[in-house]
Amino acid sequence: MGMLAKVYAELGDLKNAESTALESLKVLPNQPDLNVFVGKILRKSGQLDKAAHHFSQAVDQSRMNLEAVLELAHTHQDQREYSKALEAFQLAIQIAPRDVNAYVGAASIYRESKDYNTAEEMLRRAAEIDPSNLTIRRQLGAVVALNLVHSSQEVKTLV
Repeated sequence: MGMLAKVYAELGDLKNAESTALESLKVLPNQPDLNVFVGKILRKSGQLDKAAHHFSQAVDQSRMNLEAVLELAHTHQDQREYSKALEAFQLAIQIAPRDVNAYVGAASIYRESKDYNTAEEMLRRAAEIDPSNLTIRRQLGAVVALNLVHSSQEVKTLV
């Protein structure tokens, strides 16, 4: 049934894809890839709580499933549950320390919380892994600038 769900998705019939995948999960619940598939459909349709549940199921079923961990992190980020998102990004870094997506995701949360030093550190690691990635380099430049402005403002308030 999982294959049928993916065929429905390919045809653009997300409603039948979701229901078929959910039926398959009822029969065989331990299918991390199918949980990720359902989670993506739910996330795309804005059902973030349900999506997070399926991504969590996939992570519980396969702790080393980088895709599931990153999807869970991004879903928590969309829900503005930053501590949960950060926890998932940190798990992704442990699973795949050479994957830039976890560093970039973590950096965005640190930047959002105005922890520019840590955001800069995360982006520097990502830039070391993928030095030709201009998007990462631009984000790093922006965070360095924010860090400088923020640091200089702190010095002025101390004086």
